[in-house]
Amino acid sequence: MKTKEINGIEYIVYEAGMSLNQPDKSFYFEDDLDYDGDVNCLHFYAVKNSVVDGYQYVRGDQDVGGNQYVRGNQDVRFIYLRLFCKYPIRLDRDSDNIKIGCHEKTQSEWLAMTDDEAKKLESDHRQVKKLRSALKAAIVMREHLKIMNEK
Repeated sequence: MKTKEINGIEYIVYEAGMSLNQPDKSFYFEDDLDYDGDVNCLHFYAVKNSVVDGYQYVRGDQDVGGNQYVRGNQDVRFIYLRLFCKYPIRLDRDSDNIKIGCHEKTQSEWLAMTDDEAKKLESDHRQVKKLRSALKAAIVMREHLKIMNEK
């Protein structure tokens, strides 16, 4: 069995016939993959086109250096949103906190902060408006994230 290390993570190089239902293993795909079955692994790294059918649960990072088509159920914990505001927004399914840039706060703390900033600055300050609009979209998306993972 061949392995490959990327960023300190040891990946098993996938070969035809391998089972991807090993939650304590990480898999690396060198060639095009057309796998029909459940994927339950620690990390998933693909460098070419990947087509995966069935339930997918990846606990760690999922790096794809090409196109990836996933059909079936997915267990998603984080969603990163880049909504044309200054900082990316990260939503966590298992927490009520929202991370914007490198700061993490509750939804009510973010709303209060953006209200305070809007009052301090000109009412039409573009960056604050964009951040507040992106925050509202993220709040709606968090509810969608919870619904996506209901079983």
